[in-house]
Amino acid sequence: MHRHRSTVTSIIALSIAGLGGSAGCSSDVDPDSSSAEAAQTAVSILTIGATAGASTHSTVVVSHANRTAEGILPTGCHATDTSDGYWAPRRFLPGDAKFAYVELKNPGEAAAAISVWAHARPSHNIGSVRLRAYASSKPPRDRDEAGKCLAISPNYGLDRGALASEQGSAIVVPARGSVFVLVTVSDNEYTTVGTRNEDPTFEVGVYTQQLAPVDKTSIIVPAEGQETRRTVLVSGSQRTSYTLPYLSQCGGSPPRVVQEQNFAYVEVNNPLGVPVTVALTGSRTAPYPLVSPKVWLFAYASPTPPATFAEGNACIKTTSWNFVSLDSLLIPPHQSRYVLVGTEVMTGSFDVGVRTQHVGVP
Repeated sequence: MHRHRSTVTSIIALSIAGLGGSAGCSSDVDPDSSSAEAAQTAVSILTIGATAGASTHSTVVVSHANRTAEGILPTGCHATDTSDGYWAPRRFLPGDAKFAYVELKNPGEAAAAISVWAHARPSHNIGSVRLRAYASSKPPRDRDEAGKCLAISPNYGLDRGALASEQGSAIVVPARGSVFVLVTVSDNEYTTVGTRNEDPTFEVGVYTQQLAPVDKTSIIVPAEGQETRRTVLVSGSQRTSYTLPYLSQCGGSPPRVVQEQNFAYVEVNNPLGVPVTVALTGSRTAPYPLVSPKVWLFAYASPTPPATFAEGNACIKTTSWNFVSLDSLLIPPHQSRYVLVGTEVMTGSFDVGVRTQHVGVP
């Protein structure tokens, strides 16, 4: 049975300043709320500088008047997750949780990778705190909606949670767009006596890590012996669904597939009248000390990312066991090749490098 949930929603809107951004603080109301409920729906807007290293913070109350439906919160944002240290079917947590819904708003002209954290003030054991990022402006109401998260914080328990670059779960906010963070406090994972009816106050902080293109970019092949690097942000809004072959097995039969992947799609363009052979590398933008270095690379002739296994298996080359490099990719004259940069469950800022090994017929 689902617990009745109040339509009152606590929302803090954190605005990332960009070109045309403005400073200030304002209030708004939820158009779906009654006038009595709207009086309790405070929308605060904090504008911060949209430059790497900029930060801001505010406070939000996680009210027990706002509770999720029972059993809808996922342990991961993919059909399989790594919450137990290995790939396994995603689970949904029992019970409900009190929550606040936080809007991260970017009025600027460039997408931004951002780390977000929430810490109870004063610090004390209030239950299990989790952060989940969503594209929807409405809090999730069922498992289908809750399972469409872009990123999820590790289960620290106690009084804090974070979606951070160091964990490979930075939030990517599109230019002139928003991402929403569900801050939940649950008594189910770490039972804490006497906390169910508390309304803990959280300090919510935002750190801008990087501004860059989101989910796709283009690189022109450099001169022979030279390397060009580009940063691309992986938002988690596009992901494969078991469409990619295993390492170095393009066109393999019987096929082996890799798990779901968040990804960016990178064009590598050869404007020359002769073929060019290149090597590619993929890596996370430092610092990422808390996660492994796996980045999968798959090269294709099609400008459209693969949507089926047949399309995924039609790759030209893939990475080998080192995961982070793809060698000897031939690009014909005046053509492009497209590289799917798979990041498993990770989001945030990634670097792609293209080094020209040879110009001319191999």
